[in-house]
Amino acid sequence: MLLKKLIEQDGYHCIEAADGRQALAMVDKHHPQLMLLDIQMPVMNGYEVLQHFQEHPQPLSIITVTANNDIEEKNRLEKLGADAICAKPIDSQQIHQTLGQFLPH
Repeated sequence: MLLKKLIEQDGYHCIEAADGRQALAMVDKHHPQLMLLDIQMPVMNGYEVLQHFQEHPQPLSIITVTANNDIEEKNRLEKLGADAICAKPIDSQQIHQTLGQFLPH
């Protein structure tokens, strides 16, 4: 909810998924420009979602959100195709700046 509120404050439309599998279905249905992807999700985690997009590419940018902020995690996410990585706890300025890099305002 916090992320959705931050995104909508910047004037962007936001849809939410409860888990990774639902996120994939929403990408197929809505064709978003960007996905803000939490790594820790039920049913299908963020790593599995990134792996899916490696096998089935989509024209969207992916910003991952993770509590694991070490260099190994960053390298793993970049190898899986993350375009940007945001650390938890959520920093609203970082989210605003990162969104601005990928979405027109």
